[in-house]
Amino acid sequence: MRESKIVEFLKSFNHLEYKRLGDFVRSPFHNKNDSLILLYDYFANFSKDFNELYIDYNEIADFVFPDDKLNESRVRSLVSNFVKLIESFLSYAFFEKNSIFQKTGLLNALNLRNLPKNFQAVLNETIQYQKIQFNRDEDYYYNQIYIEVEYFNHFLERSKKIEEEDFSKINENMNLFFVLAKLNLIHFMMFHIQTDTETYRRFWLMNEIISYIEDNLNWISKEHPNIYMKYLILMTIVKPSDESYFRNLKKFVINNYHKFSSEVLQYVFGGLTNYCMVRCNGGDIGFKTERFKVYKLIDDNDLFSKEIYMHFVDFLNAIISATSVDKIAWAEKFFDKYKDKILPEMKEPTLALARTEILYHKKQYDEAIEVLNTVSYNNSYFYMRTKRLFVNIYYDMGNIEPIPYIIDAARHYLKRNTKISRINRELFLKFFNYMSRLINLDHGQKAKLKAIKYELIKEVNVSGKEWLLTKIEELEKNTERQKTEIQD
Repeated sequence: MRESKIVEFLKSFNHLEYKRLGDFVRSPFHNKNDSLILLYDYFANFSKDFNELYIDYNEIADFVFPDDKLNESRVRSLVSNFVKLIESFLSYAFFEKNSIFQKTGLLNALNLRNLPKNFQAVLNETIQYQKIQFNRDEDYYYNQIYIEVEYFNHFLERSKKIEEEDFSKINENMNLFFVLAKLNLIHFMMFHIQTDTETYRRFWLMNEIISYIEDNLNWISKEHPNIYMKYLILMTIVKPSDESYFRNLKKFVINNYHKFSSEVLQYVFGGLTNYCMVRCNGGDIGFKTERFKVYKLIDDNDLFSKEIYMHFVDFLNAIISATSVDKIAWAEKFFDKYKDKILPEMKEPTLALARTEILYHKKQYDEAIEVLNTVSYNNSYFYMRTKRLFVNIYYDMGNIEPIPYIIDAARHYLKRNTKISRINRELFLKFFNYMSRLINLDHGQKAKLKAIKYELIKEVNVSGKEWLLTKIEELEKNTERQKTEIQD
């Protein structure tokens, strides 16, 4: 419905942004309908907090058409037109912020109007602007292609000789555009669908793209940093056992930190933390510290503060990374600093899970269980993380009785929920399977305990692998102690 769209739109505006919208609405170039200006003034009454906004057609009619009888259809049409005006404003604001889009569009207009001196001046400005860009994303290469094509068309029509180099520039930028777009697709699937490595390798031209980058690695690392970094992120997935890609990526980011936009930095840090998490799940304890260092670097530079909303997974992972290396005070400070930046519909379960992580590591088990019982299962991640935490807490309390029921419920959930990725299903299922074997061991079964430990060490992806190994080592020590006491 139009009224729901208008409410959603206006809730996204702060007070200053709404004032800018007013300048747009009052400009005769964009709007010649005085009734829309009056409607803007009506909504301005709510601009300090649009959460208080509601749509009342009678009030709108009295404000905008005070001398006319209520015509609800007319008011609905006015609101609909106001929505279209907001859409135009948002499009204009986006275009206004992107000066390169303005330049490339202007090149086309100047070419069509046959204004060669102006064309050449704008072309020179645009080329210089592109040269100094460090954050070369897909838009950069698209614009570079557009510039080269406009240049080509402009001088072709004026009978200037076209050199082979003119074609090669267009071709080169098309290649780079395709390479970056392909890498972005791979990364999207990595973060959101969690496709396995073999699927990446089967992607059309994936091996050729890797070979192209590696054959030109020195040039790409100097001239095309985004492609270079996304290549390194990809290689941390394709070759997770080779730490050099992670080290090179981290070094490159730190050395060029102040050249990157906050969006690029957040993206790259996502790749770094994802690799650390994979290595942690594989049992590489040293990467717990690496992961915490990355989140600390993000926080130290206030990258999360620059986002309107913080993704709940980033929030939870930052807390988990800190508690896993006993940085409880940092975790509590992070919690308080960013707790209000979680998307409203995800806020309650996210904060409950994060609070439970902190309480658990402070060994405040009863309070942790109380908070954990309030978690609503908005998605599979909340469900599985909650069940794993319940197991951790009850086991450390020495209360084994509820654990088999929790494990059984989690296994059934994993089997029937088809939306869980294969990787996450495997991570959690392995945790619950190993946990089940541990609690079902009879006292003194040293050989079986040793076999479970050896098997677990060889596992690649297990959620809570380090915690499981710690519990096995505790059982080994208890078994040895019991054996000594019997002998004595």
